[in-house]
Amino acid sequence: MTGYEALPSEPASFTEDIEEEALMRPRYQRMAPLPAYDSDHRFKMVTPSPLTRAALLFLIVFLFWWAVNLRKGVWIASGMGMENQEIEEVDLSY
Repeated sequence: MTGYEALPSEPASFTEDIEEEALMRPRYQRMAPLPAYDSDHRFKMVTPSPLTRAALLFLIVFLFWWAVNLRKGVWIASGMGMENQEIEEVDLSY
């Protein structure tokens, strides 16, 4: 077992403070892209044409409209939204 080591009576000097070194360090310029990045075709995505984007938006709107219309059919079949309409009484005595 090692012996007891007394703490210094004076505060430690901050000459080797990492935070101050970080402020003095020069900022590095961004490096050139890696050759593998430029040569791999998976990273070069082609921007879709405006016509393709419009077709995608149209498809999303159409699918939303279709889902609402299908759901509306279920609402009508289950009687939802029929609170203000009078429903005929059915004679169950036959």
